[in-house]
Amino acid sequence: MSQAGADVEPDAETAALAFAMRRRFGESARVENVSVPTLGGVNRTLIFDLVEGATRRRLVSRQVAVVEGRSPLNQ
Repeated sequence: MSQAGADVEPDAETAALAFAMRRRFGESARVENVSVPTLGGVNRTLIFDLVEGATRRRLVSRQVAVVEGRSPLNQ
């Protein structure tokens, strides 16, 4: 288990994340150490390592899961 939270099993969500990272950063980009942080929010957040050759970056992907009526996302 990652210190950030629960590890995420490979599934459609992590496959889509890996696809998006390869599209943006090139075919050699890999996604590793995907976890869901225990932040307690309603939005889906994934923390992961993006690996490009010898370079490793810790990144965050946040998906809006709930849009409230007063949210700026509704405007």
